[in-house]
Amino acid sequence: MRGWLGQHRIYFHKLGTDGSGKCDAFFTGNDKDNILGLLYEIAPGDKDMLAKTGEFANGYAEKAVSIITDEGKKVDAFTYCATNIETALKPFHWYKGHVLIGAREFDFPGEYTSRFLSVESIDDPDSSRESRELAIQGIGQSRQLGRL
Repeated sequence: MRGWLGQHRIYFHKLGTDGSGKCDAFFTGNDKDNILGLLYEIAPGDKDMLAKTGEFANGYAEKAVSIITDEGKKVDAFTYCATNIETALKPFHWYKGHVLIGAREFDFPGEYTSRFLSVESIDDPDSSRESRELAIQGIGQSRQLGRL
């Protein structure tokens, strides 16, 4: 189910374990800032496991939020917000590609998705990690979506 988180904006300023910028649902307090995302129902045990893995265990804190679905229904949910912010960070090209692919896969509006195209991204110095991530996207290095 799709929904909107009000008074928040996506920034790529969360310090990732790889040194690059990762997504953050940043509270702005501005009614014009809204994040479109997906709501998932997960089992409590899966939630605990998620909170202890990878990026979630390093620099994110759980936050209770209210989401307004595309149908106008209010849903209480949780998200993870960055606790380790560095505003000068940039995402790797492949990471930005993951964000764009997800937005397109779930038919996010073009005007919403276009904000991610303008985000400056950088090369990943770890070519094996980059290759693994591009394989997830199903594309080769020469066709990275993050470089479009």
